[in-house]
Amino acid sequence: MIDHGTHSLLRKIAVTTLVGALCFPVTNVFFSSTGQQLAMSAAAGAVILIVQFLIDVDHRLDTLENKQVESTNATRELVASGFRNINEATRLFGDVESLGLKTDVITQMINKAAQIDPVESPLVSRFVLLEMDNMANFLNGVANKYLSYPGEDRNWLLSLAEGARESIDAVSLPAVDAGGEVSHGGFWDSDLGRRYLRLQHEAVRRGVRVRRVFVIERPELAADPDVRRTCREQATLGLEIRLLLSGSGMPKPMTSYDFILFDNQISYEVTPGTPNEDGAVPVILQTQVVLSEKGVADRRATYTRLWESATPLI
Repeated sequence: MIDHGTHSLLRKIAVTTLVGALCFPVTNVFFSSTGQQLAMSAAAGAVILIVQFLIDVDHRLDTLENKQVESTNATRELVASGFRNINEATRLFGDVESLGLKTDVITQMINKAAQIDPVESPLVSRFVLLEMDNMANFLNGVANKYLSYPGEDRNWLLSLAEGARESIDAVSLPAVDAGGEVSHGGFWDSDLGRRYLRLQHEAVRRGVRVRRVFVIERPELAADPDVRRTCREQATLGLEIRLLLSGSGMPKPMTSYDFILFDNQISYEVTPGTPNEDGAVPVILQTQVVLSEKGVADRRATYTRLWESATPLI
């Protein structure tokens, strides 16, 4: 198999030989000596050979120049792309810093994620990717002013309670809190309920106003010892407690879910399922977080009505 370089050389030799052979009869007209005729034929062939080499060199130079230009353009685009990525990363980190978030936490998260070997720990890698997808969905929900979670959430509730700096205004429905009534059972006796109360107490200690309206189903429950003990314990933690009879000043949609306003900026809401016949605590069907200005304003107006209609704990 003859390569391209050998083929090119053989072609040049063949062309040179042919030109020399064609020139030999012509030299008979101008030169009588056979030696001179051969010399002139060889000179003509040499000239043709040199011309071929020059043409080949010129072609290779053009090819090399084109490749150099392509390489330069590719390098330039690579550098430009790198700078664009750097600029985008710088802009994103600037936006994060402007929000008061810690860029070192984000950097650490990315570095730790990059250290996970997908070959060595494929399940761990998939688990991390799923959690990062959840975080991306969370941020997308925040950007769209609405978050939704199927079932009962705990992380959002605790984070909001810990992050509140001005006020926490809560409405507690019996269908959500404790077996259909305000009592020591159900939510307030759970691990989540105890942690939530502890965070509210810490919020009070840092100057946050915490108010809760307990909705009761029957008037006589206002004097029930168990109900009053629950309310007193929360009042002891610094919470302002009021009782409201179901239907008294409550808009109809409020019978299906309860909500908590954090700093009058975020409304945390849960929707319970249908109560069971045996009176067991129904499961939470959905948790949602409303961040839109109109949605929060509506809840704030509703809470003002409920608080004014409720009876202070005596």
